[in-house]
Amino acid sequence: EPFVDRVVLRGGHEHECRVPAAEQLVHPLRPLAEALRHVAEALEELRQVAQQVDPRHALEHAEQQAAAAAHEPEARAGRRQEEAQRVVVRALFDQEVARWVRESRSYFTVAEEESAQGLLVTFQVRQESEILQWLLSWGRHVQVLEPESLKRTIAEEAAAMLRNHQNDPGNCF
Repeated sequence: EPFVDRVVLRGGHEHECRVPAAEQLVHPLRPLAEALRHVAEALEELRQVAQQVDPRHALEHAEQQAAAAAHEPEARAGRRQEEAQRVVVRALFDQEVARWVRESRSYFTVAEEESAQGLLVTFQVRQESEILQWLLSWGRHVQVLEPESLKRTIAEEAAAMLRNHQNDPGNCF
């Protein structure tokens, strides 16, 4: 029977002694982990045997790899096309909020530049709606410089907000 020369007891204390290996404390999940490792090894062996017995599996695997390799250039082209379709948004934040804009950066920020008027920030989005609410949250402290379509959307939202706040409070709902 094998013996262990060093045993770690509860509390992390090490003691030199000769204890039969069978009496060691074992982590409760260790047998499960070992069993799962054996199952995984057995499954891999079965898969290899199945490929040897039925060559269709090997052929299917080769076909799948060939299809994936053929599809890769299309996937790369699709990513390039998506990047080309991105919308560039530029906005100028006044000095009063520039510090907080830097601290609460948008995910879509690609560049920041200090200017005499404030902080000029460039964003790249797939569609303008992705950045609209974030820009609106800065209120009067932001001016959208481009694209024109987003400038119009911001102006329309501001006009609608103004109408909501000019109405008689009793007639709002």
